Amino acid sequence: MTKHYDLVCFDLDGTLIEDDEGDVLWERMLIRIFGNKEFSDARYEEYKTGKIKFVEWVNIDLGEWRKASMTKKDVLEEAKNTILVPGAIETLEELRKRGFKLGLISGSVDTLLDAHGLRDYFDDIFINELIYDEDDKLSSWVVNPSGDRKDVALRKICEREGIPLERTVFVGDHLNDVAACKSAGLGIAFNSRVQELKDVSNVIIQEKDLRLILKHINGEEL
Repeated sequence: MTKHYDLVCFDLDGTLIEDDEGDVLWERMLIRIFGNKEFSDARYEEYKTGKIKFVEWVNIDLGEWRKASMTKKDVLEEAKNTILVPGAIETLEELRKRGFKLGLISGSVDTLLDAHGLRDYFDDIFINELIYDEDDKLSSWVVNPSGDRKDVALRKICEREGIPLERTVFVGDHLNDVAACKSAGLGIAFNSRVQELKDVSNVIIQEKDLRLILKHINGEEL
C-alpha cells in the first residue's frame, strides 16, 4: 500500500498518557510542594492572559521544584499517577514497523517519558529536559526550544528529517495542539474536548483507543 505520510508526531499529555483526575505533572508537582493547586492555577492564568510567556512559566515552576529540593524519584512518583492511553504502545510499535518517523512535541518534561518507557520510540523529541545532580536532585533544565509553538517544532523536525510538511501527521488533544494540527498534512484530534482543535483537524476520534488513528494514516488497522 502506498504511504501518503512519512512522519507522525504526537502530543504527550492527554494523547499518549492520561491522568484519571485530569491533572498534568506540572500541577501534581506543585500540589506536592504547596499542598494545593493555587500556585499552579495562578501561573496558568498569567500565561493564558499573556502576562508571562511560556519560557517564564516553565522557569518559575521548575524554580519552585528546585527550591523544594525535588528529586528524580519525586518526579517519577508523581508520574505514576499517569497511565498510558489504551493502544499507545501498540500504535507506536506498529508505526515504527511500517517505517514511519516518529516525533514527540510536548510542553511537559522528559522524565515523564522515562516513567512510561516512551523515549526510545521517537526519532525527534521536543520537550523540556530536566537535569539532576549527583544526589538526583533537580539542578537545572533546558526549556523546549520551540516553547509553546508546536507548529514551529513540527517544521523543525521536517527540516531535520527532510520531510515535506504535507507528508506529516500530528495527533493531539488540547488547545495548544491547534497550530500543529492545522499545519500538518493530516491533523488528528484524539479524545479531545476542545472544539477549536476539532474545527481544524481532518480526523476526529472520540474513542479512547490510539490504535484507531492507524486506519487514517495509511488505511490499515492494527
